[in-house]
Amino acid sequence: MGIFKRLFDSFKKKNDTEKVPYDAEDIIITKYEDEEGRENKKKWLRDNCEQIIAANLELDEVVSEYKIVCSYINDIQKIRFAEKPQRKKIVDAAKQLVVITKEDEKFRNRKQPKMKANQYALIRKNEDIMVDEIEKLEKYEKDCNIVKSDLSKLEGEREVIKSERSNIIMYQKFLKFFSKLVAAVMAIIYLIIGGMYFSKHVNMNIPLAITTFVLVTCVLYIVLVSKRNEYKLELNMRKMNKLISLFNKTKIKYFNSFNLVEYMRSKYDVTGSKELKSLWEKFIKEKEIIKKHDDNAQMYDIYEDKLIKELVRIEVEDSEVWKSQFSAIVNKEEMEEIVDKLNVRYKKLKKRMDYNTNVIEESKNNIKNAILLNDEYKNDIVEILKEYDIVV
Repeated sequence: MGIFKRLFDSFKKKNDTEKVPYDAEDIIITKYEDEEGRENKKKWLRDNCEQIIAANLELDEVVSEYKIVCSYINDIQKIRFAEKPQRKKIVDAAKQLVVITKEDEKFRNRKQPKMKANQYALIRKNEDIMVDEIEKLEKYEKDCNIVKSDLSKLEGEREVIKSERSNIIMYQKFLKFFSKLVAAVMAIIYLIIGGMYFSKHVNMNIPLAITTFVLVTCVLYIVLVSKRNEYKLELNMRKMNKLISLFNKTKIKYFNSFNLVEYMRSKYDVTGSKELKSLWEKFIKEKEIIKKHDDNAQMYDIYEDKLIKELVRIEVEDSEVWKSQFSAIVNKEEMEEIVDKLNVRYKKLKKRMDYNTNVIEESKNNIKNAILLNDEYKNDIVEILKEYDIVV
């Protein structure tokens, strides 16, 4: 085998195992030997060209990231070593952003008021009239309680009137029984007086007069009391009718008042004016917290703009990145942590750059040596280089 075959076998072995670029010290370039075949020689050249292309692509990506990291490190140095007045402005703006951020975190982690979503939305919608609504509900509840109390009183009065009527009717029944009893007793007495007068011819004028007086007295009593009871019954009936009329009116008033209260309660999904008042107070507190949060958001934008302007003044290249890392300007430990990470990234990128640069240089040297030592295949080499747009 020729020397070129050993060169090609060396490349193939290294490419199949380690996948690393050619080492110029391990490869001896000499003239192609005819027995190797033209296609194998072209493949060897193409492999070198493809390796250069792949390394260039990787190098472009690495260089771009390398520039970003270097710029970032330079920006940190500019912030650290800025003149005292400018650095003070930068630090002050960053401190304000830290304070606002902590307050915002408290806002997001705060305990939400125990309000249903529909309650909060409805109170917010009726915010301008909520004080009046609370007063209305309190008044409606008070009126409803008063009317309910009146109903209870009227119910009590109705029971009293019913009891009076029952007593009067009982008394009337008693008078009826008493009148029958008096009539029976008087009849018996008159029979006794008449019997004694006709059988024994005894003078019964005095007993007869007394009996007659008692009878007249009883009759008068029964008549008078009965008439009085009839008057009481009529008066009781009038009172009952008046009470029923008033009771019905009060009942209608209570029904309307109760429904109005229930409507207000269902409207705001509460059990009463006390709960509605409590919800209103919670809403006010929540509104104040939200307003403070909104004010902080505006102040955040102001201090963020101020920070960016000050960073631009000291010629920080990427000032936007500090919108999310402003706390590092205040916290030295955090800044050191960022610097350490950047240094690690810098070293890794530098290592990748050096590696790919060496790959390109070694592959180009291989092609240069092939051109110098193999004039008869120079045209093939030039065509392949044009195909890959590579200049050696």
